[in-house]
Amino acid sequence: MKKIILAENLETLGEKYESEHLSIWKKNQLQTDSWFALKFFFYHSFMRGRRDKLSVEYYTFTVSVLKKYFDTNNLASELKKANDFNLFNTDNIRKLKKIKRNSIKHRDFGTEVKDKNSLVSILTTEIKIEQEFPKGYHYNKTICLQNDIDLLMVLDTLNFISEALEKQNIYNYFYNLIASGNIGSAHNELIKLSGVGDKLSTFFLRDIAIINRSNITAEQIEFVFPVDTWVAQITNLISGKIENRFSAENPDEIKDFYIKNFSNSNFPLIAAGLWYLGYYSLDFAFNYAKEYKIVNKQKNE
Repeated sequence: MKKIILAENLETLGEKYESEHLSIWKKNQLQTDSWFALKFFFYHSFMRGRRDKLSVEYYTFTVSVLKKYFDTNNLASELKKANDFNLFNTDNIRKLKKIKRNSIKHRDFGTEVKDKNSLVSILTTEIKIEQEFPKGYHYNKTICLQNDIDLLMVLDTLNFISEALEKQNIYNYFYNLIASGNIGSAHNELIKLSGVGDKLSTFFLRDIAIINRSNITAEQIEFVFPVDTWVAQITNLISGKIENRFSAENPDEIKDFYIKNFSNSNFPLIAAGLWYLGYYSLDFAFNYAKEYKIVNKQKNE
């Protein structure tokens, strides 16, 4: 009974995540607007291993400069022209990366890459951004892409959606793979993009599944279940593990735990609910302490 209640509560928290974090991404607009769909992807793909505030700043910068560079109302033809001019080619960036960990910091990046590619130039040139998105973050600062992982991810993504007609709307392309039962193929395509590993791929696919209430089976959970420190910590509390504790470094073990113990659950909502519970745990604890009298049973005894 407790397991059923816990699963229901996690799904409810997953719904709170949906209403608070996905409500701006209207399904109809995602389906019909390729530029909006691309922003949805970047909103996920920039969230990698750093403070959320910094990730959102890079996201805000990127969509701002791309909107100035391309006619986003005619994105397909714009991307085709850019591809024809070889603007998505990353060979020189990767060549410098072999020499220096962050190729943008290489002394020859300007002459070998930036001066030869106007798209790379605009992505690596600082501009002032002033925007409030999402709620709670206000920007008024000078910024550009400073890490070649971000730069390569943007170029690879633009190249990907310029390759074929069916890829022009990146949301529709991956939703169709999910709907047709090819979610494994969707995952494999995503992780080929620079900077997009298992965590970001499952994060993106999970949110598509939530928006569409896709039927995800236990066999498919691995593709919609991003695991981070929050999810690992909450899973240890749920499982009661004291030794050999779950770790975000071993996501498959955590996914297996939920397959075995929550087999009839909505896995995308469970995954989102776990993150939401971990991320807002201090808020939950404070609200509990504020609203309920805490009784020291040992003292009363």
